[in-house]
Order: sequence, then structure tokens, then C-alpha cells
Amino acid sequence: MLTRTAILSVVIATGGCWEVEENHCGNLNGDYSCPRGVDYCSLCVVESRGCVAELPPPECHFPGEETEVSTSGNSGTSRGDR
Repeated sequence: MLTRTAILSVVIATGGCWEVEENHCGNLNGDYSCPRGVDYCSLCVVESRGCVAELPPPECHFPGEETEVSTSGNSGTSRGDR
């Protein structure tokens, strides 16, 4: 998983913004932080917490990682807050 330092480096290298948005998907879990219908996280977009409907270019896309969720002894993968 990319660290915040790596993400910041990408944003700075691509001419990104200098303002930190705590709830931006790039500061959370990437695609897994975005609601259904806007399934992709773009490090190059500030609006809508960085969540976009179309797959962003590779230099902007932050996919994140699936997280393991345990519910009543059952485990599986989850798309973050979905």
C-alpha cells in the first residue's frame, strides 16, 4: 500500500493541490473509500473527496487495499465503508 508520503510525492510531482483534505480517498483507503457509482479514487481530483465515476489515468489512480472484515466469526473482504 502506498504511504501518505508516497501519495504526497505523486500529488506534488503531478502538480496537485497543496491543501490537505483529511477525508480525501487518497488519505483513506483509495477506491474502497468511495461510494458505489463513483468507484474510483483519483489523487488528481479534489471535488467529491477524490471519488470519480470513470477510471482515472494510472498516475492519478489510487486503488487502495481490500480489508479483512470479521462478522460473528465469519471473515471476508470488504470495500471499506461500503
